Amino acid sequence: SLLYTADVIITVSTEEERYIKGVVSAPVVVVGHSPPAAAISAVPFESRGGILLIAGFNGEMYYNGDAAWYLVTQIYPLIAQAALRNRDPPIPLTIAGSGIPEEIVAVVNAS
Repeated sequence: SLLYTADVIITVSTEEERYIKGVVSAPVVVVGHSPPAAAISAVPFESRGGILLIAGFNGEMYYNGDAAWYLVTQIYPLIAQAALRNRDPPIPLTIAGSGIPEEIVAVVNAS
């Protein structure tokens, strides 16, 4: 396991920290999932717009590709249709991350 070769291990939860400390002796740092929204945004919620999906698509991260594919082919078209029906401006969709499959890029660019 790569855990045994690490100098420091970074994790997102105290549960993971406890587990890892029971397996290896390397220091473990808990960073959490994300800071509170108030700490990272000066833009009021009402002034925001769009949908952002951040994910890695490399290697064995097929589940992110599945989720993104479902978003762009099943969910986002319904959102776009509702905006059009209500005569609202289109809602931007941004997918960011590493190794985004060309099929997903093509669908997003076509919408």
